[in-house]
Amino acid sequence: MSAVAAIIVHVPCPSVINKAPCRASKLIVPANCQAMTPAPTAAPTARTTLDRRARRTRALLVDALVELGVAGEIDAIDVGQLTAAAGIGRSTFYTHYAGKDDFLISSFVNLIVMAEEAMAVKYPERADIIPSSPLFAHVHEAGDFARNVAKSEIFPRQMAAAETKLREIAEKNLSRRFPDIPNANRRESAVYIAAGFIGLLRWWMTNGLQQTPEEMQRAFSRLTKAALADGPAHL
Repeated sequence: MSAVAAIIVHVPCPSVINKAPCRASKLIVPANCQAMTPAPTAAPTARTTLDRRARRTRALLVDALVELGVAGEIDAIDVGQLTAAAGIGRSTFYTHYAGKDDFLISSFVNLIVMAEEAMAVKYPERADIIPSSPLFAHVHEAGDFARNVAKSEIFPRQMAAAETKLREIAEKNLSRRFPDIPNANRRESAVYIAAGFIGLLRWWMTNGLQQTPEEMQRAFSRLTKAALADGPAHL
């Protein structure tokens, strides 16, 4: 799988989080980075075999989508083109997804979930409220594909689904950092932080990724810090 493909489906290799090169990818290695793959502890079950097949199907579809999406408009791609480029049957695609839009939306949400899980394992006591840094890095690495996604009709719904998931993650991490704050205040802060990140991400993508991911992360960190400046007593 190409590094570009991981924008919509996979998790940052730990080498990204560690700021060290990974032998398997110039930036990210979604499913195949050995550092992310624990040693097997038991014989495969029917469930794990199914999960592996689902991941393989998703990986093939992502590579195909990126190849087609860099070359042309995202909206012009149909399921037939996507499955043909991926080398899978339409029936296999529809086993996992309701359609192309469902694939795009659920895969981006999956990226967010897995990025958060990777950060939680590496930094269980981290100050971060959401996994903003690896997400900015993914989008920047995607380049032209990310720019084309930003021009597509699915983009607003993709961002809306991402915001919902980020709100959930933010609320969980605020609870971890500030366990004594009222639930209502924590929820308000989570809504604000998730919306702020998505607003910055949308603006960045629709304007051609002119800033570096580091600049975007600094901007988001500054705004988040201001939102939390009063501490748990005033959240």
